[in-house]
Amino acid sequence: MQLLCNGSSIPIAQMGPDYLILASAGDHPPCNASIVLKVDDSERRWDVHLPDGISARSKRVALSAPSPVTYPALRCPVAEFGASRAAEWQILAKRGDLDPM
Repeated sequence: MQLLCNGSSIPIAQMGPDYLILASAGDHPPCNASIVLKVDDSERRWDVHLPDGISARSKRVALSAPSPVTYPALRCPVAEFGASRAAEWQILAKRGDLDPM
């Protein structure tokens, strides 16, 4: 298991429902990250949020749901829509939520 965070790949020693225990820790600010679980030839990835970041003083890291993505040209987070990205843009354009480029 690996935690991909700000360009770093950090080995995960243990994983709980809302926390990780890292094999080694360094300082990272709060951010969105990805967990990679690889077993044999199968790999699964999912996005998480590190609300407290990572501290070099503790190997335990709190997890939460990832923060919604807000694109610069939009006035609202895209994550509120369950449609595909193309459909999201169409919905936003109809609602007038696209800023002129």
